[in-house]
Amino acid sequence: MDTVNVRIKLKRDTTENWAKVQSTFIPLEGEMIIYTDFRHEEYIDGNGELKTRNIPAFKVGTGNAYLGDLAFSVVTPEEIAFWNNKLNLIDDIEDEKLIFTRN
Repeated sequence: MDTVNVRIKLKRDTTENWAKVQSTFIPLEGEMIIYTDFRHEEYIDGNGELKTRNIPAFKVGTGNAYLGDLAFSVVTPEEIAFWNNKLNLIDDIEDEKLIFTRN
């Protein structure tokens, strides 16, 4: 199996904190800015209890646009589960470089 090396630059924080830098921060081209609590969703867990989970959203930097001018992308729990079944993290180097293998 081939190993694919991918370098992803990530920054994550709450929606409230990202709002503070909407017009002053320009993310690098390809940099992912994650809003960890973009939306909230209620669901019933395996014990029949009502729970709330955060649905993250992200923006991808262009290198020349302020954070507030970038469009949101939302990742659903189903998409997260799908990709978790496709990729395995095999190493974490310097908190920025991750190495994944494909299942």
